[in-house]
Amino acid sequence: DIQKGEELFLNYGQEWEDAWNNHVRHWKPVDDAHEYQSASVLNELLISSDNDDYSESPIRDIYEQQDDPYPSNVEIKCHPWLSQQNHILQQHDDKSVDSKLKWTLEEEGRECSIEARYEQDDGTFLYDLHIREGFAKMLYGMKRNSFRFFDLPYTRDHNLKNAFRHEIGIPDDIFPAEWKNV
Repeated sequence: DIQKGEELFLNYGQEWEDAWNNHVRHWKPVDDAHEYQSASVLNELLISSDNDDYSESPIRDIYEQQDDPYPSNVEIKCHPWLSQQNHILQQHDDKSVDSKLKWTLEEEGRECSIEARYEQDDGTFLYDLHIREGFAKMLYGMKRNSFRFFDLPYTRDHNLKNAFRHEIGIPDDIFPAEWKNV
């Protein structure tokens, strides 16, 4: 039996090992690899490590992004709860809005842009957001937790054309005869 904390080593077979070694010898980064930054890295850089709150690193608005864009593989999306609201939201002084903006892994967000950013007296930032998905709307004075970065489809490492792919060979003799369809 495998015990807790014990490592398990799998032998994928010589064919897989040869294919891997060949891949490593001939691998070259894709064009513009030096510009790539994943959404998770961008989001982690902006989240303070001591709590679940967002740090106050300013996020560039649409005008700043014209001169200093974010990587082409990411987009900014607003929390889906925001697009469901039919009234004008001003989050900066509404604690009930904060409670609705807890992101889960399943939440995809809604396409939006940062129209403006304002620095407050305490050094925090508020943002005016334009949600463009569905019925377009403007949201004013929103905190950083109301939006985040997402990877565009097919831009993550496992989607690269030069990513390693090879079937794993499992020899028949490792399985008991009772398991085989004879």
